[in-house]
Amino acid sequence: MMNTEIKTRCSFFRTSLKRGFATLAVVVFSVALVVIEASGRYLVRTAAGKPTEGNLESFLGEPKLDIQQVHKGGRFPNALVAVDGTVLALWGGVKVRRSEDGGQTWGPEIMVGKGFMSGGAIVNETNGDILTFVEKNHPPAPLTVYRSKDHGKTWSPMEVVIKPDTNGNVPSMHMNESGITLRHGRHVGRIIRAARHYAGRNDRSKWPQHYTTAIYSDDGGKTWNTSKPFAEMGTGEAAIAELSDGRLYYNSRSHWNKNKPPKRRRCAFSADGGETWRGWQIVEILPDGPQDTTYGCMGGLVRLPIQGKDILIYSNCDSPSGRRLGTVWASFDGGKTWPLKRRVHEGSFAYSSLTAGRPGTKSEGWIYLHFESSGSKVARFNLSWLLKGEKTGDGELPNWLPHQQSDSEAIPFELFASFKRIEKGNPVFEGELPEWAAAAHAIVVDEKIHYLWALREKKGRRWRMMHSWAPVSDPSAVTHDSRNPILSPSVDGFDNAATEYPFPFWNPVDRTYYAYYLGRKRTVPKQTGLLVREEDFGKWKRLRSEPVIAAEAEYEKDGSSHPSVAVVGKTIHIIYTGESKQPPVICHATAPVSDPANVTKDPANPIFKGTGKTWDSRGVREAEIFKGPRYFHILYGGHDGKTWRIGHVRTLDFRRFEANPHNPVFVPSTEAGAWDCDGILTPQVFVAGDFYYLLYAGKKGNEWQTGLAKTKKP
Repeated sequence: MMNTEIKTRCSFFRTSLKRGFATLAVVVFSVALVVIEASGRYLVRTAAGKPTEGNLESFLGEPKLDIQQVHKGGRFPNALVAVDGTVLALWGGVKVRRSEDGGQTWGPEIMVGKGFMSGGAIVNETNGDILTFVEKNHPPAPLTVYRSKDHGKTWSPMEVVIKPDTNGNVPSMHMNESGITLRHGRHVGRIIRAARHYAGRNDRSKWPQHYTTAIYSDDGGKTWNTSKPFAEMGTGEAAIAELSDGRLYYNSRSHWNKNKPPKRRRCAFSADGGETWRGWQIVEILPDGPQDTTYGCMGGLVRLPIQGKDILIYSNCDSPSGRRLGTVWASFDGGKTWPLKRRVHEGSFAYSSLTAGRPGTKSEGWIYLHFESSGSKVARFNLSWLLKGEKTGDGELPNWLPHQQSDSEAIPFELFASFKRIEKGNPVFEGELPEWAAAAHAIVVDEKIHYLWALREKKGRRWRMMHSWAPVSDPSAVTHDSRNPILSPSVDGFDNAATEYPFPFWNPVDRTYYAYYLGRKRTVPKQTGLLVREEDFGKWKRLRSEPVIAAEAEYEKDGSSHPSVAVVGKTIHIIYTGESKQPPVICHATAPVSDPANVTKDPANPIFKGTGKTWDSRGVREAEIFKGPRYFHILYGGHDGKTWRIGHVRTLDFRRFEANPHNPVFVPSTEAGAWDCDGILTPQVFVAGDFYYLLYAGKKGNEWQTGLAKTKKP
């Protein structure tokens, strides 16, 4: 087939941000973002502006599985999720059905191109293109590559060049698992898929000459190089997954081996972006089709898009005879062990393909399995469903899985209901009435507690950010920074009336302290901005002039404010208040540690509206997040129409919330005339020495000041 070059359209710029001793280089293709860190290059977000990888919690929650018939008749599945979250079920013919609601419903069949389904369909995450490979008939056969630039709605052929491998063979494409875009390491942005050499035809006499391989492109699919052959002959129909360290895991079917009957899967690894494959081995725990034959069966493979975790899911039939009993296996260490499996479908089950939902879209948290079964079916399930499966004996489940942690390890509800006001020193921050001294948060560094708080002026009611500190041995022994206020409202920005509610946190990637904060103009909305520490806790600068959590949705028209943070792995979890004409609500967002300004709001927002009890029935706000051994703990202000009190809920997934049976856990002082007798808000929990401390705002009359309560660690 004659080939002509097609230019790839992309915008490009490079910038460098120096923070302390760390340097971050940023490369942008279209709106896809590549960050160059000390640990290497990382594709942070896709062409749709969504994060490439998210958090473990999105795949948890209530266990879920549903199965739908998608295509009638035919064979050969691939499954993809476009950068906008649209799920695609590709099928022989070649045709596709699309789901724009996460797999709940499916649109009509769309023709891609006539011919033989060749698998290896790819979503190019850097520009959003989807490529599908169609051979004229069973290969070896002429190939056409079709491209969609609108998430699978329309398709057109494109000219490509595929270069031969080191044996001089140009590979065929049928029938492999979907391809991927590399997100980590020096080959970030490369697209790659498995391929195979048929040695002239698919005949038993030719099987000893068959081998599997891969093709990869660094120019958006115009030109493809072919990797060196896989280390074993008689292989074909393979799958590739990229691990979090940038290595590639290759898993293949086999139907011929001169030494051992090929009933189990083969694997190898690549450390050079798929150019060579090393570390060949037989994966004894994973079946290669029915065990009464050596012919094998195409299997599915996907790595869940979870930052810092190498959770692989594999699919095939787990059957002593016949292609049936569809099953998925899970690895939590990048394919070294496969300790868990679960049956998906009892009936017929042949070729299969796996894909995973994308963060920040309607597909988030779902795993999709497209398989042959009297036509095609799509099963969608979450990791919680799989975690209830059967242990295989091949390795152990990691202790960071919630499934492996028991409630006995969790901080008990009783602790959050046991805070007592410190005997001396309250309020630790107070203004000259009618000033307010509130919106305070603490961070412990070495033997010192740094407080960032805000003072509202007597006149003009502008909020300014303050810094103070105290020894861990006595958190109430506060010393105020002589430079206070350390940050004032801007001249004409979104925060020209208030810079308050700063929540500081440590970023392990660039070893820098950041703080999300509440900024406000003289009128609503309140919005969340981002600061970066410069020399010390008394010197901060705005990282952006615009908010990183803008007030956009109806539930936050008056405010996307009052942020608090928990950093888990490579994910920054942000809890914030959504304010509108309706009672305030609690919302959730995430950002990668590699780019704290790249915040994605949870599509389930608002995630929490209260427990349904009278005491918090009129609104919830100013929630503070605290990560314990098992749960995320959220303390928040609840309103009954008259008084603000403190409540506590815990969650694994920001979807289901378990209320503390002792709610409200902290209430205004019963002492007449006390500084906190009329209301309580801003309940941050932090650990210092042998105690948990509660830093909170207390109200008397119309003024708010800040105090401490504590309880001993168990």
